[in-house]
Amino acid sequence: MRDETGAVAGGPMFELPQLCRYFSELSPQPMVAVEGTTHIVRYVNDAFALLVGTRRADLIGRPFCEAVPEGEDNGCVALLDRVYFTGKSEKLVEQHHTSRTPPAYWTYAVWAMLGLDDRPLGVIIQVTAVTETAIFRKQVTQMNEALVLSSVRQHQLTATADDLNVSLKASEVEYRRLFETSEEQASVLSDLHRRKDEFLAMLSHELRNPLTPIANAAQLLRLQLDESPLQQQARTIIERQVGQMTRLIDDLMEVSRITSGRIHLQRERLDLRRIVERARESVDPLVVEHQHVLTLRLPPDPVWLNADATRLEQVLVNLLNNAAKYSDDHSHIWLGLEQEGAEAVLRVHDSGIGIAPHVLPRIFDLFTQAERTLDRSQGGLGIGLALVKELVTMHGGTVEAISALGQGSEFVVRLPIFDCRLPIADGIEGRGYQSKFGNRNSKIPPGPGGRRQRGCGSEPGTVVGGVWA
Repeated sequence: MRDETGAVAGGPMFELPQLCRYFSELSPQPMVAVEGTTHIVRYVNDAFALLVGTRRADLIGRPFCEAVPEGEDNGCVALLDRVYFTGKSEKLVEQHHTSRTPPAYWTYAVWAMLGLDDRPLGVIIQVTAVTETAIFRKQVTQMNEALVLSSVRQHQLTATADDLNVSLKASEVEYRRLFETSEEQASVLSDLHRRKDEFLAMLSHELRNPLTPIANAAQLLRLQLDESPLQQQARTIIERQVGQMTRLIDDLMEVSRITSGRIHLQRERLDLRRIVERARESVDPLVVEHQHVLTLRLPPDPVWLNADATRLEQVLVNLLNNAAKYSDDHSHIWLGLEQEGAEAVLRVHDSGIGIAPHVLPRIFDLFTQAERTLDRSQGGLGIGLALVKELVTMHGGTVEAISALGQGSEFVVRLPIFDCRLPIADGIEGRGYQSKFGNRNSKIPPGPGGRRQRGCGSEPGTVVGGVWA
């Protein structure tokens, strides 16, 4: 006889593994059965063993948490007791298992299994691998988010474009207004610029006129045989100030010539070494006054240029004057000439105060002067280096400044030689040295040396010369 459940009355109760085997042994879905409270695995089918990569015999009798990724932290473990005691099935969808290689997504369906007495025998867990589906869903979600973001961005760009169109229309109106007045303003500025040039030219001429009689008077005072010390001091001051005023006025006249385009070169075939000698003679008084040592380096053979001798001398004198004025007394100045391929290269190197980094890029601009303290004030209008650049450019050459504060300055002038086909003398290449400013082509030695030309060694004002060794 059978009872109301269909079981044989008084017959034995089915155990959990037997019950599971009847309906899940051949299931393609991975399934595992565990005891209700201990979570000990009592049954697994082949599909589950294949999914977790472990033999069935190694899973039976072990806790369920050891059979699934993340162990106790696996979200499915927390469902087992609740499902067992409530009898309500639960589902954990697309749990991400990062501990697996590669990471996977599994979905868990958990329900209680009743015995013949209608009491729970345990819990069955069905596992479904949904990695591809989960990844696809996430990609779709990301694409949707990107589309939404793109749509929002498109609306923002459209609004920005509308604002720009409004701004452009306003700018166009303003541009037309400015354009209508630009020609008139340009004419006014041109007229002011012309008047400024005319004023500088007139001012320089008017200032120069009274200097001649003052200088003549100073010369007459020099002829006195009974000149007292006080008279001599006064005459010296007058001569020095007249000389400085003459230089300032000459600079003003040069500015007038530059801005009006009235500088013309009187070119001739010349040996640049002679120009270097003349420039040295011109700055000798200033060098002696500051007790500097000027080292001169010349190649043994002529360096021929097609150039204006007076203007090139002016270039070198300006550079040497700057080196002398902005170096402490008893400093060293080097002037070197060499031929590099089709170029004549002049280098003036000093150990003076140097040039600040923010001034260096515009050091050749008109009226630009490096900052200096009152005790170093040397006068000047900031014209000398602008003249140097203008004159060198007119000769088809270039000039550059290399400097750092407290480390002196080096000015490099490059000029085209008269005939590139002329042979370069063997002695010109010389012995090079590494400039402290990083100019790898610099070959002016950082100290005196070579063959003496005149003077007494390293006394102030001495000019030491020689050929390249």
